Parts: sequence; structure tokens; C-alpha cells
Amino acid sequence: MNLPTHRTELRDVGFRSIEYPIALRDAVSLLIEERQNFVPIYMPGKNMNLLDARVIEAESRDNVDAELEGRAATLTINSFRGQIIDMLKGMKEWGTFAYVQGISLSRDLATSNPTITKPEDPRFSFKFRPKTFDLGLTGRLLEDARGNRFQESLSLDCSIYDAFDLALELSPQRIVAVDAQGKHIVVYEDDKYIGRVEAVQNQNGRLHYVFTQNQLDKIKRQISWEGSVQVLPTGGLNVVFNDFFEKTRKYDRGAILFGHEYTNVREFLSKVTASDKHLIWRVCANDRSENTPLIDCEEYFGLRNDAREMPENRNRLLYMPNKLFVDFGRGGLFFDRAASVHALTSLCDVVTDIWVEPFDRGYDGGWDIVYDKMRRITPDRPVPVITNEDMKAYYVLKESIARTTQTVH
Repeated sequence: MNLPTHRTELRDVGFRSIEYPIALRDAVSLLIEERQNFVPIYMPGKNMNLLDARVIEAESRDNVDAELEGRAATLTINSFRGQIIDMLKGMKEWGTFAYVQGISLSRDLATSNPTITKPEDPRFSFKFRPKTFDLGLTGRLLEDARGNRFQESLSLDCSIYDAFDLALELSPQRIVAVDAQGKHIVVYEDDKYIGRVEAVQNQNGRLHYVFTQNQLDKIKRQISWEGSVQVLPTGGLNVVFNDFFEKTRKYDRGAILFGHEYTNVREFLSKVTASDKHLIWRVCANDRSENTPLIDCEEYFGLRNDAREMPENRNRLLYMPNKLFVDFGRGGLFFDRAASVHALTSLCDVVTDIWVEPFDRGYDGGWDIVYDKMRRITPDRPVPVITNEDMKAYYVLKESIARTTQTVH
């Protein structure tokens, strides 16, 4: 069911300097000029090390080799400098910036009006603009007093100050503010502010958001950090849950396995992020670290260990909602299980089955199948799978496989 959307906006969650140039008040964009003969800070460390090694090795031979290698290194640096995609990728590894997260999670560079562009003036590498990014659906469901339900759409407002924070981290030679009339004002040069400055916002610590009061109470008991946490505003609406989540509440601590129509996690995320609007899948696609919320079971765990076969891992992904978190620099967003389950059940075209871990059966108690599209299993009548024989019997039954089987019979 396609529900109407309720928009929630995040703002002031990025890093904030204590003072900013006053000229930023009227700025609509920033022009960033990088340092000459300076390795961009966003260049990967291994690339820098290779350049250093080449130059040092050449210097050990003779002056001609050293000069040629130095020129080659300069050409390499200049070809890397000013590349928008490389810069964003490098700065994601360098630190956490709301501006970079907004661009990445909204797929902003693929839009017709990207917020970072290449200036016409060749002196400058980048042009930054403020923007409110559409991050997609959170998975949280809201309801008004009349019982009308809404799916929540999340936006991230990044101001000119967020853009300036990122520009500073590039260690530029110069930053120029441009106002609506096209007037250019140098606001930063040679490692110092130019012109008058003002305090825009004091640093008030970190602010995190969660989706429900119950989640807030649980997180406060389990985690401590510098800062505060609060429920993401609902605009006066009530938080509600979909039917599937209500019927599977008893599994709220258990892991989730699900089968899918694709060959592996990379294809799954590539297809899903292109067609589905839930932010969760973009978060998973951006986080392929060891702490990722989504794991390809066959690739990560294999189909056999020293103790037993593991047929349940074939064509299935391990989904861990407790690891779903987006850091914006000075604030972050914790997803909850309800939103994660809602995002999963919205993929009815590609998710073949859903298995959950029943804690009440103790360690190694197998799984309960709470959904299987082709075998018509629902949360009302879950099917336990405990032995290897059970798990082999309930292999991922893709629609293409099912159609072939029906044709044979």
C-alpha cells in the first residue's frame, strides 16, 4: 500500500566551528581553490605512499631520474586534484560531515542539479552550495488522530556553514563566498579567515535521534556517550507499526535472515537502492565494513564449518537492525527494529522468505520461518526449522525456480 508521506527535517546535526566569516550570511555558494604543489588531503594514503616511494627511489639514482619522477608525481597529483567523486570518497574516510552524508545518501551527484560542481574558472576546483537533501523513507510509520497513516520521509538541511566546514577540512589555499548578485568575497586564505567573523553557534555536544520512546529508554540503559538523545520529532503524529511487525514482536532480539531473488548482496543492494526509497538500503550500501548491518551469509560464513553443514546460508542475507546508524558529525540517527522490518517487508517483489531467531528455544534453537512467498508461510503460522534436514528442505525458492518446477510437473 502506498501511503502519503510526512516529511521530517534534520538540521544543525553537522560539525560546527565556533566562528565563521560574516560574509557567509549572504553567500549562496563557495568557490574552493586548492594549494599548488600540495597533495590533496583526500588522496588515499596508499597513493601518497606510492608517490613518495617513487620519488625517493629516483633520488637515490641521479638528479635526472629524480627530476623526471618529480614531474610525473606532480602530474599525478594535478590529475587527481579537483575530482568531485574522489574528493567525496576521500573525505568520507577522513571524517564525518553532514554535507558529505547528505550528498552520498541522497545520490545527489546523479541529479540534474548537484550541490557540488566544477567551476568555470580554472583556478577553483569545486563549487559548494547549500541544499536540503531528500534522504528517502525512514521506515517509521505515523498516524494522525483520525487514524490516517503516513510513511515518514527524511530530509537533511545543510547550510552554507556546513559547506564551509567541509571546505576548511580540504586545507585549501583560498575560499571565496559568492552572493546572489555574483559578488565574490575572499573569506579564507593562507590558513586564516579574511574579514570580520561572528559566532554562529556554540558547540553543544552531540545530539542523537531515535524513532520511539521505548527505543530511547532502551538505548539510555545500554549506551553512554557525550551528548544527548531524543525521539525524532513526529509533528504531533503518533508512531505506529505495521501488521507484520506486530505479529513478530516476540522475536525482537533475534537475528533476521532473508532470501532474495539476486545472486549476492552487491547485486541486491544495487537493484534495491535504484528502485526502493527506504534510506536503510542506502545506509547498507554505503557501509560495507566489517560492522555492516547486512551480510551475505554464503560469502561471509560459508556453507559448512567444522561442526555442521549450513544450508540456511545459501542465497540469504543476515540483517542486523541494531547496527543501523547514520552519523552526521555532531548528531546521528539510530534506526529501530520496527522501521527496519517495515523497510524489509516493502520489498515483497524481491524478498523470497524471512527467517527469525527464536530466543525462547535457547542456544542453537534453529529458526522460525515467518514469511515465505512461494510456500505461503505467514507470521500467523510460523514454521520452525531446527535440523539441517529442515533447512535443506526450505531452500530459497525463487519465483523463476518455482515456475520451472511447476512446468516440469
